[in-house]
Amino acid sequence: MRKIKLESIPFPISEICLGCAHLGWREDDETSSRLLDIYYDRGGRFLNTAHEYGQGKSEAFIGRWMHSRNIPRDEMIITSKCGEDCSSPRYFACSYDELLEDINETLMRTGFDYVDFYLLHIDDL
Repeated sequence: MRKIKLESIPFPISEICLGCAHLGWREDDETSSRLLDIYYDRGGRFLNTAHEYGQGKSEAFIGRWMHSRNIPRDEMIITSKCGEDCSSPRYFACSYDELLEDINETLMRTGFDYVDFYLLHIDDL
């Protein structure tokens, strides 16, 4: 897999970022693990998930998978997204308090103390 160098990342990362929207909830654990294993074995080091994917199940699955494979946190780039809340009558969740709650939930679910990129998944209209 081809690699690219980003100035703020200390190692070259895979040019292809794997979208993990369905992992750990729409795809069963065995299928999800197999997909991540194949991606990782071929040099993939860049995962994309979101706070709302499966109500956090995608984030939690990525954390469990990395921990189960003893993959060092600094060997994988993880992007997650926030700013929406499908369970709320106010779909946009972009206030300071909502974003802080989302990142804390993301970190708790993954079992890590940081994500590399944290993006707004939706505009606060």
